[in-house]
Amino acid sequence: MTKGPRIEKFKYIFSVDAHNEEKYVTFIETCSGHKIIVDEPVKCGGEGKGPNPIELFLASLASCFIISVKMHAMRLKVPVDSIDVYVEGCFDIRGFLAIKGFKPGFEKIVLKAKVKSSADRATVEKIVEKALRGWVTGSTVQKGFPIDIRVEVEST
Repeated sequence: MTKGPRIEKFKYIFSVDAHNEEKYVTFIETCSGHKIIVDEPVKCGGEGKGPNPIELFLASLASCFIISVKMHAMRLKVPVDSIDVYVEGCFDIRGFLAIKGFKPGFEKIVLKAKVKSSADRATVEKIVEKALRGWVTGSTVQKGFPIDIRVEVEST
């Protein structure tokens, strides 16, 4: 795997490799070389060796918001002292279990943020607005982007 995203013209292509052999414990390696262990909480039948995919998804939204605001602020030389974000998602387990009449996925996601800055409120609000027009993770979720899924099954 290459270190960092591939860049083709104006396109950044990120990737991860994932491997699982035991129960739910999944080993992830990102294209930039970071290693993540993903699991389910003990309450959900896992071993609690790492965050579960839902927690990672919510963390992705929170961190994408923060990084997007910081990048726009730095580019426009607007000071940002700190950003605190809380993200919560709620889903009905019956959708995950594919019970008829229940939809899978989140029913609601709430992101609450507090941005502290010595700049005036209107300037910071413009930075946040600009960030929310371009944040990749959040924008993808908001537009309901389809996933091209290709599965190969090998029987042993």
